[in-house]
Amino acid sequence: ALSTAEAQRVTLPEGVTLLKCEDGTSIIPWMPPSRDENKKALKTQSFDILVIGGGATGSGVAMDASTRGLKTALVEYEDFASGTSSRSTKLIHGGIRYLALAFQSKVPPN
Repeated sequence: ALSTAEAQRVTLPEGVTLLKCEDGTSIIPWMPPSRDENKKALKTQSFDILVIGGGATGSGVAMDASTRGLKTALVEYEDFASGTSSRSTKLIHGGIRYLALAFQSKVPPN
């Protein structure tokens, strides 16, 4: 959070305004990079891993790689989780749910 004096010295991008907090400080809202900024980064930076597809599987791979310290880039054609892995994940989730119900009915409680 920024104090009032600090907030007055900050130069913000066009269209971005500081958000005032109840305690009198201000914060700068986070803005995701534009598509052009992302494309430029992909062309000019080096990455340890490039994940193609932002469905459940691709997002999971990207998260795992980044938590292991790898510089990770993820590209997606449409919206995240709009592709095939989102549908297969729903199938797996449903299958696990029915499997759990089957075990509950067959295995007596402790």
